[in-house]
Amino acid sequence: MHARFFLAALRGPQSMGEVAERELWAEAGDPRFDYQRPERWIREWAKHAEVPLVELGPPLAKIGRREVFWKHDQHLNPRGHAAVADLLYPALVEEAQRQ
Repeated sequence: MHARFFLAALRGPQSMGEVAERELWAEAGDPRFDYQRPERWIREWAKHAEVPLVELGPPLAKIGRREVFWKHDQHLNPRGHAAVADLLYPALVEEAQRQ
């Protein structure tokens, strides 16, 4: 129906900070391992494809992992879903107004 794509990206909490890096990898400083590659790949693809992108990780990380993810399975909890909606709605409205 001629709608444009809109992309929202979110890595899981296990990869949002240095704690996970230390816990998951014995050699956290390994220069061969690029922890920012997923975001960079998505950002570069979205720019090349001219697809609007909202990166959800940094704002959710500011709220706090324990506040937005279930502890038992690391999926978004109700507050996390509300935070995502609060982030996406203005971005979608802004994109729609550009059209």
